[in-house]
Parts: sequence; C-alpha cells; structure tokens
Amino acid sequence: MLLYAWFEQINQMPFNNGINFIGKFDFDYHPTEKKLILTENDKFIPDFYGKNINDIRVLVGENGVGKTQFCKHLFRALSNPTNLKDGILIYMSKNNIYIQNGEKAIHTIIFEQSPYELKNGNKEIVINQYTLYINQIADCKRITPFFVTNAFAPIELGHSIQFESENYRSPAYCMQKAIQWEQERYGSQMGEYIHNNSSIFANAKTNSVLTEYQIYQNRLFIANYLTADNIPIFKKIKIYNEFTMGIRPFEGEIPFAQVDKNLKEKCINIADKFRSLKEKRTGILENAYILLLEETCLYFPEIGKLIEIQLSKWKPTDTCIIEPKFNKELLNLMQENISKNKQTNPVAGKWKWLKQIEGAFKQLEKWQNTPKKKDLFQYKMDTYKFEDENGRKLLEFYYKLLKKNDDFWKRTIGFNLNSASSGEIAAINLFSYITDIFLSLNQIQEESTFFIIIDEIDIGLHPKWQQQILQYLVEFLEQKFTKYNFQILITSHSPIFLSDIPNDKVYQIKMQNNIMQMDICKNTTFGANIYNLFYDGFFMDEGTIGTFSQKKINNVISWLSENNKNKISQDEVEYIINSIGEPVVKENLRYMFKQHMSDL
Repeated sequence: MLLYAWFEQINQMPFNNGINFIGKFDFDYHPTEKKLILTENDKFIPDFYGKNINDIRVLVGENGVGKTQFCKHLFRALSNPTNLKDGILIYMSKNNIYIQNGEKAIHTIIFEQSPYELKNGNKEIVINQYTLYINQIADCKRITPFFVTNAFAPIELGHSIQFESENYRSPAYCMQKAIQWEQERYGSQMGEYIHNNSSIFANAKTNSVLTEYQIYQNRLFIANYLTADNIPIFKKIKIYNEFTMGIRPFEGEIPFAQVDKNLKEKCINIADKFRSLKEKRTGILENAYILLLEETCLYFPEIGKLIEIQLSKWKPTDTCIIEPKFNKELLNLMQENISKNKQTNPVAGKWKWLKQIEGAFKQLEKWQNTPKKKDLFQYKMDTYKFEDENGRKLLEFYYKLLKKNDDFWKRTIGFNLNSASSGEIAAINLFSYITDIFLSLNQIQEESTFFIIIDEIDIGLHPKWQQQILQYLVEFLEQKFTKYNFQILITSHSPIFLSDIPNDKVYQIKMQNNIMQMDICKNTTFGANIYNLFYDGFFMDEGTIGTFSQKKINNVISWLSENNKNKISQDEVEYIINSIGEPVVKENLRYMFKQHMSDL
C-alpha cells in the first residue's frame, strides 16, 4: 500500500508538499533539512470504508488550482517509480516500509522520536517490528495505479502521455479507442482500397466518431454487468434494465450529403433489392448475413448478379437462408476477382475485408448446426431485458464476440442501452472503467494494492447521485473484487460528496503567489449538514449566493441610497426585491424600499 507521497513540483510549478494516504502513519518531510519524520498513529481505524479498502483521500479546491495535475503527476510516479526525480514515495508491504527517494535524498529519518542517519549508503534500518528499505522498491510488491475520470479534455485526443498507460480511462481515451475501431472495422485504413466504391463506402461508414464512441461505451457497460455477479447496486440503476440489439443498416451510417451521387444511388438500389427479404427475415443472425450480401453487391458489382439470382430462389417458408454451397461459390468468385485485379497484398483493402467475410460465413454455418447456438437465429432485432434468460444469452453472445476482437461483428451488431440518464451513465462509466482496466491486466500479483485515482467524481451526477456514489463505489469494490486491496484518491467540487469523508482525509489545494499549496481540511465534513457545507467559507468564500444576483442586489442597495438612479429603474428594483429567495434579505429590502418611497 502507498503510505505517503511528497513532490517538489507539479508540472514545473513549485509544490513542496506531501500527502498521507494511510492513517496508520503520519509523515512530515523537511526538504531543507532532508529530514523525514514518521509517527505511528495508534488511533487509526482500519477497514473504515470496508474490508478491502485500505483508505480514501479526497482533494478539493477551485478550478485551475492543480487537483487534476497533482493526480496525473502521482499516477505517472506510481506507474514508473524508479524514474522519480523530484519526490518521495513511501510504500508498505507487511511490516516492510519502502522509501523511494528522488534527487532530494533523505539524510535523517526520525521514527518514534529516535533519529537514524543514513551514512555510507546504508539501505536498511530496523526499528522494532518495522524494517525500512531505502531505494529498494523492486523488493516491494508493486502498487498498480488506475486513473479514471468522466472529465472530457479534447487535448488528450492524440498526444497526451496518459494514453501510454492502459490503466488510464476517460471519455477522451474511449473516443481515441473508438477512432481506432473506425479504422479497423472494415479491415483497412482509409484509402487502402483499390476499388473506388468500397473506398468511399468504408470512409463514409467510419465517419461517425460519436456513434463509435457510444458502441465502445456500451461494450464497457456490458463487460461491467456480466462480470458483476449480480451486485445489488446494479439493480438500483435503470440503465441495466432494457437493451436493444439488432444489425446496423447497410446504408444507415452514411452521411449521403458528403458522398458522390453515384455511390448514393448504388447503396439505395442495393438496399431496395434486399428490402423484402429483410422484412421476412427478422432474426439477428440472418440479417447479419443479408448485410454481408449487400456489402458484396457494392464491393463486387459483377458478383451482385449472382446474388440477385439467389434472391429470387429464397422462399418465405425457408427455415434458414444460409447455404454453405452458395457461400463457397461467392468466396471463390471474390478471390478470383481480386487476383485478376492484381491486388495480392494479404493485409490490404479487399483481402482484409474478405477475411472478415470468410470468417463470418464459417461462424454462421457452424452456429446454424450447433444446438446451443441455433436458437440465436430466432432472436429478433428487438428490446430485451437484462434479467431475462434470452437477454442474458444475447449479452453473453455479443460480449464473447467483442472479446475476440472480431471486426465484422464489431461493426455489424448494433447494441443500445435504453432509459439511460446522463447521471446514470456518469456513474456506470466509473465502474466500467475500473472493470475494463482489471480485465486488461495480464496478471495480478498476490498482495497487490490497486491505487484508484478518480478525478472529479461528481461530474454529471445529480445531487441525489452525489449522495450515493461513494456508497455505490464501496459496495462495488467490496463485492466484485473481494480478493483485492484498494486505496482511493478522489477529487471533487461537491460538498454533498464530502459529507461522506472525515476531514482528516480531505486535503485542500490552493494557489498562492503561483505556488501550489496543500493542507488538511480544518472544517468538519463527515456527516455535516449539506447546507452548512455549502455556506461554509471553505466552498463559498465570496458569499453564499451567485455573484450575478449579488451584483444586482448591490445595485438595489445603491439605488435606495440614491447613488445609482441612472443604472437601474424603479421597476427593476421592485422586480429584484420580489425575486429574492432569502426571506431576511427580502424583507429588509422591502422595508427599505417602502421607507425610500415614503420619503420622496
């Protein structure tokens, strides 16, 4: 677990501050004397937030004072502690305390009021039941840091160093992944296709970043739900109630206004030819097969004639239109066509698309004859319940396909969550990001501690959700990841959220004279009345009302003093007084107004 972190600067901004992450010890570092003071806290309450949550810390402060920058700096330091230059990290594993020292080397350690000087490069100190190791972090079980946030920073799209870590999740990160999906789902980068129609079609189909982001986000939600083992909190969230699943339409994603007239007409004609077949075939998998044939008609117009002949042969009474013999004939003709056009690169253009199609044909033929999969052909493009047997089967089916990174199914199946509010999405985003990081870890060491940084936890949450989010988070980690230990660092602007945090776990960051300063909050927060927290100078140091209304009220007072007659009318004065919600202020101004008018 992480005990303490001290940094000399944050993003070239002077800092010279440290933060205790576990109440078991208090640390105080004096950089000018190069002296570190450790004090064991015998009043520390373990398991305050649950058996597998070591402790929680919260950073508060105005916008722009450096909360997010501190979190990212800490995240980078924990991700690669051996590169630490301007700070100190102190870890603990069992009774071993590991001190990772930057360039500001520690000369003296004071523990239990006894000084221990580090001489001749000594790396180990034994103090009663504890052993302190200096710069031997490799011997300590590594802490795995996570960074999750609902904040969207466009600057992070493309070049942010945060994307170097797979343990970082944010809307910008997911958007980045969605863009990668765009490039992959048709089996090519833009412009690789030799055939003009397919090139424009693929470009147009992969033009909706927001659509892809929604699909990527839905994928995270599904993974979170399916690995949740029926955690009760998910039953409280309406987002996990209903979902719709179907096949994304052949021409549905194309912004026709941006493509040439020839392609637009081709797509419409192809869709018209298959319309009656789609109306008779409502099952999800058969509609996926029809989509394959539509794409084939566009990419290989000469083969489209063969497909049209086959269209006339299919009857409404056919139990399934997927025919292995016909599929094989199509594949052979497409391969011959590509060879004739001398497109021999197996990783480019049509070859990559064709590989997807070949794999999809094989899967559909196999599922058609597999008893456990056969019922998938009966599922319609419709709305399903998460808790129903059919809904669960479809969720598991879809999730397995996504885990295999199958580009065809990734771009083919449309999945949407119903009745999702922005607050629910914001809450589930955080849970889903954590789950997704866990699923992406190659291995988890025993006795590992996972350090979760949640930046701006209250973004997008209704005040009621701000009241509940910490309880949801604690339950989520305790029930879903029972075997693992967690530490949590959270930034917040919400006094509602702070009412769940004791003030000795709250740090306030301020900016004074271009220097970042951080101190333990001196205001009582835990269990405090939310109204009192709002009115406390800690949050509202410029008054308890909005500055716009404050200015208007000041204009009224000035008008009553006969100093502002030209800037505000009598009608506006009366309107402002009657609109004030604070009864004492309102009555006082009403009295002053009456006195003023009677004196005229």
